[in-house]
Amino acid sequence: DRIYVRTTNGDASYHWDLPSGTGDIIGTPRWDTIGSVHYVYVSTTGGYVYKLVDSGTTLALASSPWNTPYFQGTNATVTSPLLTDANYIYWAGNNTSSSPTLFRVSNASKGSATTQSLTATVNAALALDSPSSLAYVMAATAGHFYRYDVTNNSAPTDSTTLNPAAIDGRITVLYNRLYAVDNAGKLTVVPTTTLGTATWTYQDTGTHGSCSSGNNCQAKNLYVNLDDYWATGGTAKPRVVYGDKDGHVYIVRQNGSTTAGAVMTGYPMQPNSDTSPILTSPLYQSGILVVGNSNGKVYVINAFTATGPATPSLLQTYDFGTGVAITSIARNRTVNSNAGAYMIATS
Repeated sequence: DRIYVRTTNGDASYHWDLPSGTGDIIGTPRWDTIGSVHYVYVSTTGGYVYKLVDSGTTLALASSPWNTPYFQGTNATVTSPLLTDANYIYWAGNNTSSSPTLFRVSNASKGSATTQSLTATVNAALALDSPSSLAYVMAATAGHFYRYDVTNNSAPTDSTTLNPAAIDGRITVLYNRLYAVDNAGKLTVVPTTTLGTATWTYQDTGTHGSCSSGNNCQAKNLYVNLDDYWATGGTAKPRVVYGDKDGHVYIVRQNGSTTAGAVMTGYPMQPNSDTSPILTSPLYQSGILVVGNSNGKVYVINAFTATGPATPSLLQTYDFGTGVAITSIARNRTVNSNAGAYMIATS
């Protein structure tokens, strides 16, 4: 496995190769800058966590104590992408006894390692929340939502009341609400402080009928758009954007003050009637929605105008080839004379 460093237009710059025998890279690497030093963190399925320094010309192991990776021990694994804050690195995996575990280690000293037992394996990316004077790490998996109190380092709260189907994509936390979509296509929005009761939910049974885990309504990764939050002066009712296994694109928001979600006008839509899975998170920026599927297509959709929501219309299609999965979509705002540019990654 290799971590690539590329220029803003995609040209290869330099890279770092994972040592053999340590497993495969899992999830997107994390990064931060401390002082003037740029750090990159990466984990592997074999239970290793690396801290690298990006000098601008090379990517290499950090100095001691991170000149060797953190390793919890034989049989330990990492099952979720990493999460970082100012002090710690967090991940879910299995401990040396092969039991589901939440890990925390100091990003500076590689010490202060703590573990918390979980009741089920977590594959989805973790998310941070900071209500009041506390700090939480949130996690989700089939049948469970977890809240780990970082401030008090206490055992995670395990909520099974909402009983989601498998969640193995990305969850998002904004304004003390957790947003997650599962493999039965159900979007659940739940307060991080009271995990047992959903603020609102949405599931497309109109298009799919009965939705079971893994069938055509399956969804994995979502994007939460904050436009509504700012437009309404702080009323946190963001739009949630995601795709499903048979090519539908959704923009959903809370239906007034009810516990139900409502799909926006014109959605769900299938661009060009394409039924290929959309399991990578779409990206919404400034009225434009960019969506990639598992069969090489990137669709650019006009979602909003300057005066409000628009009936969605397909503006442009890019085709990267049959069977080529679109794996991520990102946008660099500062290039192209500040007009921005999209970076599309494929399999």
